[in-house]
Amino acid sequence: MAGQPVHAHKVIICARAEYFSALFHSGMREASQKLITIREEIEHNVYVALMSYLYTDKVLSPTTHPD
Repeated sequence: MAGQPVHAHKVIICARAEYFSALFHSGMREASQKLITIREEIEHNVYVALMSYLYTDKVLSPTTHPD
């Protein structure tokens, strides 16, 4: 993601994705951080599309993505 921030609410993404629920409730350091770093291999637009899906239940193609 090359240092580009993506803002999200922990409560929402934990409720919508088991991965984030486990990440934030497993006692890992991310559970107490306000800012977490996601793996660099994930492109920013892909991560933003994932967050969009978690919030809206709609899948955006790269051409329709607001990024």
